[in-house]
Amino acid sequence: MPVFALPAAFFALAAIPGLVAIYWLRTRSRRVPVSSLALWIDQRRARQGGTRIERFQMPLLLILEILAILALTLAAASPLFLMDADAPTLYVVLDDSFSMRADGENSPRARAADAVRAELGIDTRNPFAKPRYEARYIVAGRKPRLAETDGGMPDENEWSCRSPVADIAGAVALAEELSQEAALILVVSDEPPAADIQNDRLKWRSFGRAKPNAAIVNATRSPAETGERCLLEIANLSKETYRATLVIEELPDSDAADESVQPSVLREEELTLDPEETRRLIFSLPEGTPGVLARIGADALNIDNEAYLLPEERKQARVQLDIRNESLRRRVRSGLESTGAVHFTNLRPELLLTDAPFDGPPASPQVWRVLFDAPDNAAAYVGPFVVDQTHPLAEGAGLDGVVWAAGEAEEYAGMPVVTAGNVPLIVDAERSDGGRDLKWSLRIDLSNLQDAPAWPIFMWNLAQWRVSETPGLRRINYRLGDDVSLTVNPPPPESVEEAASIVSPSGVVRDLPPPQEGVYALAEETGVYRIEADGEEYRFAVSAFSKNESNLLNKERGEWGGWAGSELLERGYRDMGWALMLLAVLILTAHMILAAAEGGTARPAETAA
Repeated sequence: MPVFALPAAFFALAAIPGLVAIYWLRTRSRRVPVSSLALWIDQRRARQGGTRIERFQMPLLLILEILAILALTLAAASPLFLMDADAPTLYVVLDDSFSMRADGENSPRARAADAVRAELGIDTRNPFAKPRYEARYIVAGRKPRLAETDGGMPDENEWSCRSPVADIAGAVALAEELSQEAALILVVSDEPPAADIQNDRLKWRSFGRAKPNAAIVNATRSPAETGERCLLEIANLSKETYRATLVIEELPDSDAADESVQPSVLREEELTLDPEETRRLIFSLPEGTPGVLARIGADALNIDNEAYLLPEERKQARVQLDIRNESLRRRVRSGLESTGAVHFTNLRPELLLTDAPFDGPPASPQVWRVLFDAPDNAAAYVGPFVVDQTHPLAEGAGLDGVVWAAGEAEEYAGMPVVTAGNVPLIVDAERSDGGRDLKWSLRIDLSNLQDAPAWPIFMWNLAQWRVSETPGLRRINYRLGDDVSLTVNPPPPESVEEAASIVSPSGVVRDLPPPQEGVYALAEETGVYRIEADGEEYRFAVSAFSKNESNLLNKERGEWGGWAGSELLERGYRDMGWALMLLAVLILTAHMILAAAEGGTARPAETAA
């Protein structure tokens, strides 16, 4: 199938109707008796034009003239035929954002898939037809990735259109890197490019439609003094007033719940939102309330009309205080208590704080040890302090105006977190069993650190850092596209590890590698997931929150950029215009010969009766 580099040349075909009209409007001569023909120069009857309509005849000259116009027009359009045996490579960038799911069956995703098949020349009725290009697909989600397909269009698992963002620029850069500037690129999306396309190897096609939409753009659930508190943000992303019913109902505790039982409705509220208004709703849930589902009515895009919220677990680290210095003990305890993330106990501690030197390895690899060293030869330092702000312990900690008394510089094992010149003040060392030992050089009687804003920050960071490494999910409620992390206890030595598994909201079970230190997954679907690992079951919820993707007013349909003819010539296409020009010359030569033959034969003159 040819590709025309200059399709505008087809406007020349408008000359054919005019040519046919000339042959259609022909003259019938009127007989006039005369006495002599001596004064007539041409005694033949004129038949080459006029205003009288006769029965149309298709003379051979007309056919040759039409064929000549067709051949010249096709030659001017510069037809390019694929001559090489191997089809050129086409990288197809697929927008994977969830706005591509708008309009249900007539979604931009469905229209884009049909357009890609047409571009490739894929005939679903003829499985043996050879595609015009060798296609490779790049799915543009939060992180661009190559689709694992055997050449056909990616299926729902590969191209799911459930991402909260589409990195199309990164996907195009990946295509250019893989093709090494030798392949064509086609982008299919639901919105136009952000800037003018300068790359003559890139074509951008958009299949979106501007439509009103309403969405739940944010939802949180957090513990309160009594029960729990929920926050919902509902946006009216349209130019018209939006009216709908907000329903909040309980989720079943497990997938095995009886589907015939109607869910319990906790709250129902009629909403009226002004154009482009975002409404924030805050309400309380009784203590012990299971997971809840907040939903609004159906509209152009349904994936953002639901929010799943499971109760957040109050994870706490078990802390043992073995500090003999009463002043230091009181300061450390009050700082950790204010975080609400610790539980003081001497039974199986996960965090041991002491001012006595370590005596051998800890009783368990799960124990992190913090040594507060108070040397006798301490000196007070007022800075400059060097703080590793990337370390979890020092995040957000500032030491302006702090006096920190510590020992002199010495050899130490581990990475310094805070230093005063070449004097280490806090050192973090990872043990061979996976635990951590921290050394904190501090003379509290010569310092004012415990009275500075940095002290509660250090205590908060210490508690949250340890809690994040305790077994369990780091969070319970996630946004679509987030990374999910589950921490598990390391297995005992020489034990047989069991593989973990994850069950998606749609019921698909996927096996995961045996967890060494944790399980990592991607929130790819809205609903409630289940992970089975380390002999335990964990649940987490995923919702689609992205105000930018839910806004369909900026979507449109169109085409930008294109593939230059010179680029196609470099990829196996050949310009066959010369052959059509030669055909036109042959047709015109035959026309001249035929016209000359007809002109040499005179018709008998009409004489007077």
